[in-house]
Amino acid sequence: SYMHTLLGNEPDLIFASPTPAAIVAKQITQGTNIPVIFAPVNDPVAAGIVKNERAPEGNITGVRLSASDGRRLQYLKDVVPTVSKVLVPFSLGDKSAAASVKMLERLLPSDKEYMPADVDAVLLPREGLVMSRINDFVTVCLERKLPLSTPRFKQVEDGALTGYGFNGYEIGRQSARMAHMLFSGAPVSSLPV
Repeated sequence: SYMHTLLGNEPDLIFASPTPAAIVAKQITQGTNIPVIFAPVNDPVAAGIVKNERAPEGNITGVRLSASDGRRLQYLKDVVPTVSKVLVPFSLGDKSAAASVKMLERLLPSDKEYMPADVDAVLLPREGLVMSRINDFVTVCLERKLPLSTPRFKQVEDGALTGYGFNGYEIGRQSARMAHMLFSGAPVSSLPV
């Protein structure tokens, strides 16, 4: 398989992004000395990637995202005060999406209707698969005149109305600094998530 070929090439480091890739990287490198850096991950503890963010165990550490979904929802409502039904599309099996949805459920009414017929806004969770479809969401939202909120700055440039969250370039820089520290001899456990 591809993963066995990857390990057979004896990489110096594996960079895993997003959460599902980080989970697989942890699984396939257990018992090896191959360091893994993940980025970005919503909640690496809930996803089972690490148990302790301050002193990651084993061979894996990385960059987690701060809890920003609630603030992003509030900003969307500030920009478009008439928003009352928000579509939050997500992949059921994605632990990163589950973390976003869990944060939002605390803020939304008890009605768990995620895809109402009369949705009046779309809020993308921090989930790679959904975010990779940004062009489709922009097209549909423009056609239906719906505000679209995204967790990634670049996607506002791609056509989303609002965004609050992470800058992919900066996460890449942070990950590169971590890789440099590992290559300079720092143990993985010395690099907090």
